[in-house]
Formats: sequence, structure tokens, C-alpha cells
Amino acid sequence: MLFYYPHAERQLEERGITKTEVEKVVANPGEVLDAEPSNRKIAQTIISKAGKKFLYRVVYDSKNGEKKVITAYRTTKIKKCLREGKK
Repeated sequence: MLFYYPHAERQLEERGITKTEVEKVVANPGEVLDAEPSNRKIAQTIISKAGKKFLYRVVYDSKNGEKKVITAYRTTKIKKCLREGKK
């Protein structure tokens, strides 16, 4: 089960991203990156929507088996974002 910071819920609404989409990314990511602070993770995967490919990224805290979403966004700049994640 995922929990959401209030800020994250507002961002999802503003960005037109559903909680179902977020849950799919976290449950079945193409890749999970470590982030700072050490308990922070970035789950990402490519999803096709309306004939376009998007990279979805979900940033969350992971403590004691609990995951709390900080933010989520999608972008069409897939190559650029994937390259940045490898640095």
C-alpha cells in the first residue's frame, strides 16, 4: 500500500496523473534509482498513453516497509531523463 504526502496529492491532480498510474509504476518499475536521503527511491517506467510514450517517475520515501509518495511526474523527454539517472 502506498501513502501520499498532501503535497504529492496536489501535484498529481495538477499534473493529471492518477493514483492508479502511480501505483502501477511503483509496483512494476522498469528501474528503481537510489536517491538522497538514503531512504528515498525513484521508480520509473515507460508507459504509452494516447499514442505517445511517457516516462513516469515516482519519488517516494521507503521506511520500515512503508512507501510514502513525495512527487510523481511524466515526461516525453525519455532519453534525457534516463541518461541523467545513469550519472
